[in-house]
Order: sequence, then C-alpha cells, then structure tokens
Amino acid sequence: MLPEPTLEDQRADLDRLLDTLRNVLNTDNIDVDLDLIRDLPIKLRAYNWHFNVILWGNKIISIEPISGLTRGIYGVTVDIGTSCEVLYLNIKNITISLLI
Repeated sequence: MLPEPTLEDQRADLDRLLDTLRNVLNTDNIDVDLDLIRDLPIKLRAYNWHFNVILWGNKIISIEPISGLTRGIYGVTVDIGTSCEVLYLNIKNITISLLI
C-alpha cells in the first residue's frame, strides 16, 4: 500500500511510488511507461491506494487493483536458433515450451 499524500508529505504520486519501489527492489533503476505516468493519479485514487504494480524487468508497465487484475498477464517468447525454434508461452506463471 502506498500512503496517501499528506500536508507533511506533498511529493508527487510518482515520486512516492518510485521511492517505495526503490526501497523494496533495492535499486535506483526503475522505468515507468509514459501512459502510466499520465494515469497514475487517477488510478491510485480509484483503487483507494491499494494496488498491484506490474513490472517487466525494472519497468512499471501497469498498476492494477489489489482485489484482482483487470486483465490477464501473458508472455510469449520465440527463440530462433540455428538448429530449431522454440516457443515459450507463459500463462499465469505456467510456462509451456514448444519445440518447432
């Protein structure tokens, strides 16, 4: 949970979020999607300051309500090698490998 702004802590929502993540992830290298920056104040207040942060590496790609994700998280990776191709599909932390 991210604390709400107060008269004593008037930092921008993004600054407070990044400071919290820096402490949790123990890194200063955190990127944020530009569209997320634009929507951040609206989302944080709509979710009443209770939310999930979705990361891709060190980049914040989404903020979702803590009560449940509004959409699924899926990933596909294709490895094109010299002798074969492999497709990796990740659905809800289950990885499926297909040798093509």
